Amino acid sequence: MSTILEKRRFRDLDWFLMLLAVGIAIFGTWQIHNAQPEANYWKKQLIGLGISLVAMLVVGLTDYRKLVHFAPAFYIFGLVLLVLVLVPGIGHKVNGQQAWILIPGLGTFQPSEFVKIPTALMLARYFGRAASPSATNSRAAWAATARRRCVMRFRFHAMDTFTAWV
Repeated sequence: MSTILEKRRFRDLDWFLMLLAVGIAIFGTWQIHNAQPEANYWKKQLIGLGISLVAMLVVGLTDYRKLVHFAPAFYIFGLVLLVLVLVPGIGHKVNGQQAWILIPGLGTFQPSEFVKIPTALMLARYFGRAASPSATNSRAAWAATARRRCVMRFRFHAMDTFTAWV
């Protein structure tokens, strides 16, 4: 069974589901174009769609158990991004919230959205390890709570209170 999971190929992907997702994204891009044809929002949407398609293929062909091994690196990278939001000149204020990073030529992105995935991976890694006695489980719960609070503290400090609770 484990050898079947490790050998992921293009034929193993759910192509119909991927086609539906791309179709919905293209339909949404077409609606953006129809709403404001003179603006370039739809072109940015197509660029994002292309990047997302590559990411979807990479994640779809990767064994999820391998991602859990890299969870600490992703988590630390996410925390660094959350700290960078607070650095003057790098962090960018949008609608009164300094929760964005400005990337010249590409626009802005909100690191707290990125950190949700590494936080889930880190918790899965932590709770997925074999636990011995029940006292270890309570210690694990406290450690997971501390990790989650660390991320929430940065999100609250960046005034991104909605995603801090998610």
